[in-house]
Amino acid sequence: MKTIVSLFLALTMTLSLPACGGTNPPKSSQSASTPSPSPIQQETTGSNILIAYFSVPEDVSTDGVDAVSGASIAVDDGEVLGNTEYVAKLIQQTIGGDLFRIETVDPYPLDHDSLVDQAAEEKEAGTRPELATHVENSEQYEFVLLGYPNWWADMPMPVYSFLEEYNFGAKTIIPFITHGGSGASRTVDTISRLQPGASVGDNALVLSRNKAASSAEDVVSWAQGLGIAAETSRPEGGDSNTVLTASVDPHGKQMLYLWEEGNVPAVTKYTVNNGNYFDDPDFQPYLTFFPVPEGAEIKGAVLICAGGAFQFRSDQNEGTPVAEDLSALGYQSFVLDYRLRPYTQEEGALDLARAVRFVRAHAEEYGIDEKDIAVMGFSAGGILAGEMLRNFDGTVSPSLAKGKWTARRLFRTFVNAALLLCMLGLMVSGVILSRHVFDFLPIKGGRGFTRTLHMLSSYWGFCLMSLHLGMHWNMVMGTVKKLTKSKWQVFAPLRQLFLIIMIGYGLYAVIHQKILTYLFLRSHFVFFNFGEDILIFLFDYTAIMGLVAAAGYYADKHFPRSTA
Repeated sequence: MKTIVSLFLALTMTLSLPACGGTNPPKSSQSASTPSPSPIQQETTGSNILIAYFSVPEDVSTDGVDAVSGASIAVDDGEVLGNTEYVAKLIQQTIGGDLFRIETVDPYPLDHDSLVDQAAEEKEAGTRPELATHVENSEQYEFVLLGYPNWWADMPMPVYSFLEEYNFGAKTIIPFITHGGSGASRTVDTISRLQPGASVGDNALVLSRNKAASSAEDVVSWAQGLGIAAETSRPEGGDSNTVLTASVDPHGKQMLYLWEEGNVPAVTKYTVNNGNYFDDPDFQPYLTFFPVPEGAEIKGAVLICAGGAFQFRSDQNEGTPVAEDLSALGYQSFVLDYRLRPYTQEEGALDLARAVRFVRAHAEEYGIDEKDIAVMGFSAGGILAGEMLRNFDGTVSPSLAKGKWTARRLFRTFVNAALLLCMLGLMVSGVILSRHVFDFLPIKGGRGFTRTLHMLSSYWGFCLMSLHLGMHWNMVMGTVKKLTKSKWQVFAPLRQLFLIIMIGYGLYAVIHQKILTYLFLRSHFVFFNFGEDILIFLFDYTAIMGLVAAAGYYADKHFPRSTA
């Protein structure tokens, strides 16, 4: 009787062992093992999701459905895949991420019985097979989706080797498991034991090998239900969409860069990502706003800093969901995407300080009291909040001399500096020429030079102010759109026609009002036609302002944003 029971248990355990497929299954039953892979490091794409899976193909015929229904392979559009590999690729197609196959230096046999025996021997001996593939930059990942077959009510030993090679502390591990009847067994608990610092999800995907090939709908639904995605959106618009240049929209979700390009305060020089960092050198810190629902009482504002050990930002766990919940409770919520390694904590705290300053400056628009602003952080985000509060009296303004001097930045700096000189010229000349308000000042002589200075400052100041207006035209139009609540895209053709007419009339007005004569001192006196209707005079100068503003807008728009 004992012999019969033993044989029955052995048969059950054998049937529960799914040998999961690889990317290059054998083409005939004569193959004895997989080709020995060369030790390599698989490349990554900078995603925050790693989909790692272990796969060994069984050597079976793929002629007919019955031939593969009981084996651990799936046929997808004529391509033979292992069950776990098939599931891993479905997951990647659904949420993105880096796909990583766990491979060993010594190949596994493809024959089912031989594979079963080797798996049992490795488990009994506690073998840790040497891996041939290695994750290039494990620090960059926030989520690790780990796929494997259930062998002898346990993970395959190469998965042990994989988990013991890396430290996934502060990351989220989500298993997906194929099996021949044993379910997940206690493998999820084993992962928690091997990675005590990680958050091991309780939402593992567990699939029977007999149903894996027809489980596409279930796999996609499960992956979508995880609520994670490989790509993170970024603000649009570059320098026209920063906390300094964009108009605030307190009623809709909004993403704004914290600093203008090339003007981010930093002491760390970061030019090349050697694979050890989550963000590339061109990353710009930004803020995402989640508004309180329309009609709800606004109680205050909260800035949220997700954690991630300064190696990544766990926005999808500790950022967006928290902001959505807080906004539903009546708090204007902001998620900060701050700088990570190789930047220092102090530099990341500057991003947070900048964000707080922005929210405080626009407190009235957000419907809050400037004193009702809270900062919260998780893990590294909490450290960042403490760093900012510890240095609350420091500066958060970038140095003018820092950053790259692009043609665009040079243009803006020149216009602003020249405009400042014109304003100073107007003030000084106005004081000297005044014979009423400042008649008590002991100023004598120099009135000829002062008159010339006043005329130059007036006309050049008018043109430079129009240029400056054009440089920030997007911000102006954003405010107009918000106030009028108009669907401006409907009137795009009319706007273009109006622009052409305005530029044409502006050129005429420049000649009619002799603007160039006064700009270049071809005359030292300004002559007004007092017989001209005042409305025509104002219309002419409005058209000139529009002409110069259009020149400033298109010049600023077409300057390159970075150096070559």
